[in-house]
Amino acid sequence: ISTLCTNGAWFHHVSTAYVAGRRMGIIREDELDCGQEFVNHYEHSKFEGEKRVRAVCERLGVQFTIFRPSIVIRSHMIQGKSPNLNHFYTVVGLIHILRQDALNTNGDDENGTLSVPLRILGDKNGILNFVDLDYAVQATLFIGLTTRTDKMAYHLVNRRPMTNQEFIDSLMALYRIEGFKWIKDKKALTHPTFRERLVKRGMTNYIEYCYGKLDFDDTHTRKALQGAGINNPPFTRDYLARASGLIS
Repeated sequence: ISTLCTNGAWFHHVSTAYVAGRRMGIIREDELDCGQEFVNHYEHSKFEGEKRVRAVCERLGVQFTIFRPSIVIRSHMIQGKSPNLNHFYTVVGLIHILRQDALNTNGDDENGTLSVPLRILGDKNGILNFVDLDYAVQATLFIGLTTRTDKMAYHLVNRRPMTNQEFIDSLMALYRIEGFKWIKDKKALTHPTFRERLVKRGMTNYIEYCYGKLDFDDTHTRKALQGAGINNPPFTRDYLARASGLIS
């Protein structure tokens, strides 16, 4: 940091909104260490990294800014390029596999909807906060270039995320399948089917996120972007269709 920030240069650090770990409720941008536990080593490493940046910058007298995106996805597929199959794309990939398997096994019914009975671990009222890639990049660049408020953190998040139930209902409608059901009690998922084992294995790294209810406040971000014309697109079924590559 001391080498990078010579001659009064400003240090910008990209963290994650999920440094909040297993906290619940409203998560404010000026909060970091609240004694929280973490879902995984990734969250913990980002937390420790942010603490380190703050400590070193303050010791050296270097001005800094922290950017905290949530789960980044993009509103469009890029022809000839496949997205990394993680987070959102893991779910989409699994649903595609399940639909193809059901289609091969049962075929379409009269209206083209396939029955795929499936229990998924998670809280139907939980929230996975997905943020648009273009918004996150544009906001980061704009704030980094125009804002000079030292020691400030910015949440780059979706202000109106879907609940898990709304999210999975939208994906089922888009893929013309039905039968998914959230199971909150992990012990209740007894005698899992092959498809349920497939989904559970594919979502091993993300299951705990399906129980989260974090409400990320982005007051600093909204204030910094006021009048810039940079907005996170509405997270709707149409957005999901574009992000999944079902429509262009």
